[in-house]
Amino acid sequence: MSRNSTPTFGLRKLTLRDRDAGMPVTTRARSGQTRDLQASQATSSRPSAGPSSMQPAARPGSSRATASSSRLPPSRRQVASAPGGDSSDDDSDGSDGKGGGGQEAASRDNDRLAAIYQMMCPFNEDGLSPPGFAASNNRPDLAPGTQLAHRVVGALYALLRDDDGLNTLRTWIQVPGPQWSTQLATNMYRRFQTVTDGLRRNAAGQGGQDVVRTIDALRGLYVNIDDIRIRYFGNGMDAVHQRSFMTLLVRIMEYIVLNNEDLYRGTNRPAYAGEGNRNERRLFSCFLADESQPGEFLRVLRNTNGHLAHEIERLSSIRTVVQGYAENGVEGGVEHVRLARLAGAFTQLVQSKLAKGREAV
Repeated sequence: MSRNSTPTFGLRKLTLRDRDAGMPVTTRARSGQTRDLQASQATSSRPSAGPSSMQPAARPGSSRATASSSRLPPSRRQVASAPGGDSSDDDSDGSDGKGGGGQEAASRDNDRLAAIYQMMCPFNEDGLSPPGFAASNNRPDLAPGTQLAHRVVGALYALLRDDDGLNTLRTWIQVPGPQWSTQLATNMYRRFQTVTDGLRRNAAGQGGQDVVRTIDALRGLYVNIDDIRIRYFGNGMDAVHQRSFMTLLVRIMEYIVLNNEDLYRGTNRPAYAGEGNRNERRLFSCFLADESQPGEFLRVLRNTNGHLAHEIERLSSIRTVVQGYAENGVEGGVEHVRLARLAGAFTQLVQSKLAKGREAV
């Protein structure tokens, strides 16, 4: 929004124009005189120019100022009439008396804030998706960069008070443009790396998060990537960045399936301690438990609508590993029925992706 289009500028221009119409130049600079005296001097110093030239300058909030401000959109009209403090004499503010204008303004404000959060999402350091970033404002565990991104959102929201300013920001940060998509994908890969590093540190007795928390974090990352797919794959995101998100889904699953060794060998950490059937020493065994919701991972993979065609080879390798677990058993006593069920699910997944890949060709 340009400076000359603000409600304050328009109101100041209106006041100066009305005042100048009834006041000669020689009296206009006499700031110490009263308005009535100035009007009297204007009348005596030149011939009458008709009724309009005889009127004193209109004050902001008077009937003349309000009449002009009624041409503004409702949201600006309220701002234009506010300085006068006396809007009870006319009904030109567009209000229907039911508070609808306030609700519409609040809705527009919420939409503007959501749009700013969406544009700024790639700049958070926690690998959060746009909805997750917007909902994380009060979380105490955010990275410093994410906290800074929240402050930038607040500053932009205070500065961009209408659609003009928001559209200007959109020309610089295009969603889901190449730069925006690249940074968002980078954040998701970084988040995956942070989770795996946390498990490695935990296994070494250096903090981080344990096996159970790792599976939960990876499931949350899966859901976030699926949300990005739903929101942006059919809404302008280019194929290169779509593939980068889909590749991450498969890499996460590959990481889980290939990591079933005892991470705490040589320690007295129990395999099952208060987490139901979730193995707390082996990542893949923990993944298989119902409490880990493995079906949620598979649901995301099934819903990718053919976007995994470039990852068929890796998916086939994952299926082979799972089938080997089911046929030979897995050290640690994982139930064979769960392994067989998972192997069947991956077989169906690979076959469906192969079929969709052939259809695309």
